[in-house]
Amino acid sequence: STAFLGMHLEERCDAVICRRVVPNGPAARAGLAVQDVLTCMAGKEITDKDSFYDVLDTLAAGAEVVVKARRAGGGSAHEALVIMGGLLDKAEATPYIGVLFLEAAGG
Repeated sequence: STAFLGMHLEERCDAVICRRVVPNGPAARAGLAVQDVLTCMAGKEITDKDSFYDVLDTLAAGAEVVVKARRAGGGSAHEALVIMGGLLDKAEATPYIGVLFLEAAGG
């Protein structure tokens, strides 16, 4: 995939949770926030990092993608239209593809 979302994510208890949003990245511009729990991307259910990468791998830079999420703590569901960035659009210099999964203690 050459698509860049611009989030650091963590898989925990069958959920994908945003731990960091890259400043000025596609996710930030679309209004996604730290602690958002991703539930759907491009019409596909997101339940773990594998399902997330399955969708991400089908996307290209410039794709307009609806991302559904809910706020932490059982908060309200919302949708964001994300225009996927490319690897050259990264707002950070660290070498990753726009998504970093962190290992959760106790999984």
